[in-house]
Amino acid sequence: GPRHAIGGPHQGAKAGAPPSLAPLRTAAAAAAPSLQLQNPSVGVAAFIVAALCTAFASVYFEKMLKGASKPSLWLRNIQLASYSSLVAFVALLMQPGGLSPPNGLFAGFGTFAWLSAFWQALGGIIVAVTIKYADNILRGFAQALAIIVGSLGSCLLFGFVITPSFVLGVGLVIAAVFMYGAKAQTPMELCCAPRDEAESKVSILPAK
Repeated sequence: GPRHAIGGPHQGAKAGAPPSLAPLRTAAAAAAPSLQLQNPSVGVAAFIVAALCTAFASVYFEKMLKGASKPSLWLRNIQLASYSSLVAFVALLMQPGGLSPPNGLFAGFGTFAWLSAFWQALGGIIVAVTIKYADNILRGFAQALAIIVGSLGSCLLFGFVITPSFVLGVGLVIAAVFMYGAKAQTPMELCCAPRDEAESKVSILPAK
């Protein structure tokens, strides 16, 4: 019969492995190096650092909006946009073509891209208003609720499957919103106070 070099396509069959399992073993061997490159410790550490940076940026932004100088909300947004523009400019220089890409700066920027940019800008202004007139914690609750609403939309449009863990997370978020807005000092006071007193002690927005 025909001969094959060592390491050829029929090596797995010669070694006694069933031909149907050879592709699976080859795929598993190819995926093994990528799995070995993963480092859970580094990933968790990076996640913690990212969370701390995000929290620090949010708290500092709230301090900027509510500080003694209190410049306008629009001025603060312009200041933040200037820093973002510098980062985007450096990223643009690193792209092929630099400031003169082959297809132009706005290649592929269609109607939906402009609409997405508009909604992102509007969302940024709403977040700034929320932080200025409420606080960062409520902004976090708003983001969590936005994720829930987005997941429900994905369920209707893209077939996202709602799992028991998702339902549990939704319940915890909703409960946390009302517990944060409650002025009651103890769980007993929150759930067992007289109706009139309980209504006077529950508010979505905390008293300032």
